[in-house]
Amino acid sequence: LPISDSGNLCSTIGPCVDDPLTAFNRYFNSAPPQGSTDDTYSKVFASQKTALAQLRSRLSQDEKQRLDAHEAALSGLEGRIAAIMSGSGPDLSTYKPTMPSPSSYADKTVARGKVQADIIIAALQSGLTNVGVLQLGNHQGTWMGDGTAYRDTLHSSAHSNPSDPTAFNEMIGHLSQVPAYFIKRLMDTTDSNGQKMINNTVFVQVTCMGNGMTHEPMDAPFIVATKMPGFVSGYSASAGGTTEDLNGAIPKGLGLSDGSYATMGKSTLGLI
Repeated sequence: LPISDSGNLCSTIGPCVDDPLTAFNRYFNSAPPQGSTDDTYSKVFASQKTALAQLRSRLSQDEKQRLDAHEAALSGLEGRIAAIMSGSGPDLSTYKPTMPSPSSYADKTVARGKVQADIIIAALQSGLTNVGVLQLGNHQGTWMGDGTAYRDTLHSSAHSNPSDPTAFNEMIGHLSQVPAYFIKRLMDTTDSNGQKMINNTVFVQVTCMGNGMTHEPMDAPFIVATKMPGFVSGYSASAGGTTEDLNGAIPKGLGLSDGSYATMGKSTLGLI
């Protein structure tokens, strides 16, 4: 669920849903109703499984292991969708978030980001998906703060005065309200199994520009927040390691250590 100026600079992976109300209607007001005979979803899953079967004979052992994990996740999601359609799954109305007035978040990056976070939380909680992606801004950082002392774009704040990071720090702090809100929601929200969502969810924050003032990976705002048992509690580091180390630690912490992830990065940064 990207947040961008016009949607044109959003990630090209998956649909770009910039407007929270559109996302809300797509995921909660257009979900398969209970008792539905619509087989669109089952046909999609069937085509995916056929494609996976055709690929399997041409893959290496490591790739097959990754494919098995993907197929298992796909089957689990298929089962949840089927349960919802048959009426035996969770009642989506139970998890449907309350949408605020669009005027309250129009052209406000932080306010809009929090609404999108609420939608993702509800989708995870209801079992509509296991993964959510929220893109804040775009790669050029052309958003402006709502009520910040600095009155230009994030990009300009990073380069306006390299010797004084005051403006940039304010803008990053302003934007950081969204991931802080997201993590707090995961800590406070109970899933369908009666567990706090942070106990079975891994929140990961990355940035395409690293440290925005230098465009270097050092001192970049990467965050991992979870209480899953595969990760070390209370770990933090201000430097060291690479982006590949971070990316390699996530699947390892989730228990996917036997495939190609086993050799990703030189270390796991102490995260697991």
